[in-house]
Amino acid sequence: MRTSKAGIELIKSFEGFQPLSTSIGKGRWVIGYGHVKGARQGLRISRENAEAVLRDYDLPPIEAAISRRVLAPIHQNEFDALVSFVFSIGIAAFERSEVLERLNTGDFLAAAEAMGAWRKARVNGHPVVIDALVRRRASERAMFLEHPGGRTAVVSASLRPEVDPDWHRLEGVFSETSDEDAPEVPEEDESEAEAAAKAVAERLTRILGESGSVTPKPAYVEAPSEDEIRKAVSALSGDTEPSYPEPIEDYPAVEKVISPNRVVDDLEPPMIPPPPGPAFEPVEPVPLPVWLPYAAIATFGAILSVWGLFRANEAVTQAAANQGVLGGVVGAFLFLVMGYYAVRSLGSDS
Repeated sequence: MRTSKAGIELIKSFEGFQPLSTSIGKGRWVIGYGHVKGARQGLRISRENAEAVLRDYDLPPIEAAISRRVLAPIHQNEFDALVSFVFSIGIAAFERSEVLERLNTGDFLAAAEAMGAWRKARVNGHPVVIDALVRRRASERAMFLEHPGGRTAVVSASLRPEVDPDWHRLEGVFSETSDEDAPEVPEEDESEAEAAAKAVAERLTRILGESGSVTPKPAYVEAPSEDEIRKAVSALSGDTEPSYPEPIEDYPAVEKVISPNRVVDDLEPPMIPPPPGPAFEPVEPVPLPVWLPYAAIATFGAILSVWGLFRANEAVTQAAANQGVLGGVVGAFLFLVMGYYAVRSLGSDS
């Protein structure tokens, strides 16, 4: 199988386009749509060529590895999602991942959920949940689970979803969740709104570390600060490290001191250092002098004029003499006119 246009567009949307080769540290460079192997300092590439490198150079080894290691039959959308996933984490990491193990046992739903474990990368030596990786894994899971026969209708009125306390059963995938975190079933005398408010209050109490119950604040009370919001999001992201293999470090280093388990806000562009100077700038061709074409034509006219004079003087027949005279006249005309423009252009350049 080969990656379809939808799969390539998914990869391109998350890899981003680098027209100039950019350093990612340790003597490594990246260019185009995440191409590393052939990248080096000073290269420039167009979008069309970058897509060709992605499709015909970077993806074939990944496609071959998936075809070789995945034993269960898969559809095109599942194949495309796996190609994007393996392009992100690397072939070696995929071969020892929970995703491949679940695929080969036929548990496709568990395999899709296991993709979500690969949401961290090392920033300044710390494993950090990366916002863009969370979104990429969600997009890959959505593509993987999209059935080629279309979506199955699930009427909420007849099939109301319920909490599954065993949803974290995949070891190392959802290790930050436990049975204690499952929302309590409301008592019969509690309304659904009261039960929901109670669950949220208890969750915020654990996240913010406050003692006692948390009561809703009036509308006029000052909203939570940015620091409180970030702490809450970091706590929701999990404080323990999963037991899955570490992702390969193929991500550019972000020049910010970030504490472990903190979500990186990718609304702010990563601080990738700009190219360090003229070595990255395209070399402009040296323009030819304006007078040079005129001088060349004038020289040709002089040669033609001299040839015409010799031809006319040494001609045996009248036709040959006429050729010599014509060549001499044309040559003299070219010499005079082009010589005039050459001298004029030379004067304007100086």
